[in-house]
Amino acid sequence: MDLTTLQGDDTPSNVLRLCAKAQHPVRQEVLDALGASPLGIKVGAVCVYHAFVPLAVEALQDSGIPVAAVSTGFPAGLNPLPQRIEEIKASAAAGASEIDVVITRAHALAGDWEALYDEVKSFREACGSAVRNVTACAYAGTAADEPFDVTPYAEALTRHLLRHPLSSSLPRKFKIAFEGCAEDHALV
Repeated sequence: MDLTTLQGDDTPSNVLRLCAKAQHPVRQEVLDALGASPLGIKVGAVCVYHAFVPLAVEALQDSGIPVAAVSTGFPAGLNPLPQRIEEIKASAAAGASEIDVVITRAHALAGDWEALYDEVKSFREACGSAVRNVTACAYAGTAADEPFDVTPYAEALTRHLLRHPLSSSLPRKFKIAFEGCAEDHALV
């Protein structure tokens, strides 16, 4: 489980508090009462906006807890493509070991799969060594107001990335979310 702070009013003190919580996610007396102290419970990552990556990396230094960055103009992903690509590169250079991105949903909604492929390929190249994580709307294929079911597209991209010869040996995460509803349920 990741600990995430993605509020519009995030501050350095919020991020530092989250990093401290990540290093001790459960109070010691609770762990002792449950007999869970030897389990070494820890979080999967701390997820922050790009601007807070250096702060989180420093706060989590030597903890073994990775920092995830939401890059590419999260949550809407409407920033110009070159800006989103540079933000990915900057997040990775600042020490983020996971990169969460937002695709241009209009490509998927319009069925412009070549444009979507080119965009994801650009993101992938910008991440350098990154494993890909593809998610889809929790209501995919079941929502009455959904223009189309994104499930087959998310599954196809997942299969492609999992079978790509380089993807299996790369240490970082890169997340892609497909959404078919008017309301965004696929936030990563």
